[in-house]
Amino acid sequence: MKSILAGKKFTPPIRGEATIDIVKSPTRREGTTLVTKIQVKNTSNAPIPRLTITETWYDAGGASVGGGKGAINGLLQPGEVQTI
Repeated sequence: MKSILAGKKFTPPIRGEATIDIVKSPTRREGTTLVTKIQVKNTSNAPIPRLTITETWYDAGGASVGGGKGAINGLLQPGEVQTI
């Protein structure tokens, strides 16, 4: 059997710490939900698998009042920009 990766260039995903740049757009209301879109750019030299970002909201007293989580399915390639 011939390997499906035979003759193809393959960079394995990064292990450990990765570096990214983040651009956060203003949070806006859609009905009763607050939506924040975050653009991320991979500044590492290898792909980042399943990048996940968690946002937590706090009230004036410091108690957690909610939040959300977003993820990029698959790999975020070096230099690639995606929106979560």
